Amino acid sequence: MRTSPVRQRGFTLIELMVAIGILALVALLSWRGLDAMVRVQQGTQNRSDQIAVVQTALAQWRVDLDAMLPGAGGKQPVLDWDGRTLRVLRLASPETQTATEAGAGQAQQSLWTPATVVVAWTLRSACPRSLADASSGEAANGAAPGPCWMRWQSPQLRTHGEQQQAWQQAASWGSGAQGEAAGSQVMLPLQAWEVLGYRDDVWGPVKGLPVGNAPAGGTGGTGGTGDTGGIGGAGGASSGTPGAAPNPVPDGLRLQLTLPGQGTGIAGSLTVDWLQPTLTRERS
Repeated sequence: MRTSPVRQRGFTLIELMVAIGILALVALLSWRGLDAMVRVQQGTQNRSDQIAVVQTALAQWRVDLDAMLPGAGGKQPVLDWDGRTLRVLRLASPETQTATEAGAGQAQQSLWTPATVVVAWTLRSACPRSLADASSGEAANGAAPGPCWMRWQSPQLRTHGEQQQAWQQAASWGSGAQGEAAGSQVMLPLQAWEVLGYRDDVWGPVKGLPVGNAPAGGTGGTGGTGDTGGIGGAGGASSGTPGAAPNPVPDGLRLQLTLPGQGTGIAGSLTVDWLQPTLTRERS
């Protein structure tokens, strides 16, 4: 008895094309899903980086104010806000150690002498390209950087004359006369900013706050620099009255920032309050 051979049947061309089409569709959907996940991850990382930049800038802002020199009775203003630039005279960090000779035949002694620096904060309508590229690491499509918040710091200062010179240099830098001066640093993109002062339970302009028992016309001391509007300086007042009490440093400062949003992913207004670390208030 003969048996018929088993017929082996393979896939037809149409079946192969259908299978390949299904595999291609699955691969396309998988790729689009992975691409969406990568985009979301990149967006989250970029936003986290931008938030970190804002936090770093605000941390530096607080450090500068916390290290500000006491303004009572000083010859040099320690704080000034002219509506565009904020200048602060603060302690340098860390302090610089200097060595002096005690005399012949005696060992050399090391004395800690506190150094000071002048810092300034301002808003530039257009960031200097080199500083912006160095800060962000890239320029967007080669376009000119937009408005940004910038900080300048002087070298360490030892004498009152050096403080006066650095104070004037900070004002010149804030007006844009010095351009990309040494010590300049881009902090973050910013659309606008404002600074208010707090004194006697009132928030208001830094130069127009109540001054307690200060004589009339005794605000805005010049501090001997020929620079009006300084706070905490001694000497004549803005009215020219000799010996008038200077405008004391406010008990607190309110920083109001308007973030640009375009190209940064962070938009809206941000308000940060700072109070003097030594401020005390009696409980009622």
